[in-house]
Amino acid sequence: MKRLFLIRHAKAEPPSFQKNDFDRELTDKGKADAEKMAVFIKNIQPCPDLISTSTAKRSWSTAKRFANAYKIDKAKIHLAPEIYQASSDSLLEWIRSMNNEHETLMLFGHNPSLSQLASFLSQNMDIEMAPCGVCMLQFELEKWEYLAYQNGKLKLYYCP
Repeated sequence: MKRLFLIRHAKAEPPSFQKNDFDRELTDKGKADAEKMAVFIKNIQPCPDLISTSTAKRSWSTAKRFANAYKIDKAKIHLAPEIYQASSDSLLEWIRSMNNEHETLMLFGHNPSLSQLASFLSQNMDIEMAPCGVCMLQFELEKWEYLAYQNGKLKLYYCP
């Protein structure tokens, strides 16, 4: 059985001409929401086998807060630049290539691709990931490469 957590980064600074989109940081509310969500998820779900995140500051900062809650060294977070600005199709192919030893994967990224991917994989056709929203899908599969349209069950969707 495989479990996939799709986690949208927490609330970030609004886009501006003074700062590159990639470098946008979490707001104070975003930091607080990420810490609250991390503790909530830790209390109901076991430690993931892999935490992987977009390298954009807002995603990395959100992922670090989850790693802290699980007492995972930040150095063990898998940084995946390809997640930033990836389409949902690209994310799906990337997840399908995961090592099958990983039963539980936490992926931190961005919208609209996370919402589109969650909707595609689950039987819930309209999932809209809020900032710091956590969607957990469960698959009765042995290999990540078998992920396909609606073969996941939405087990949890929670947002601050």
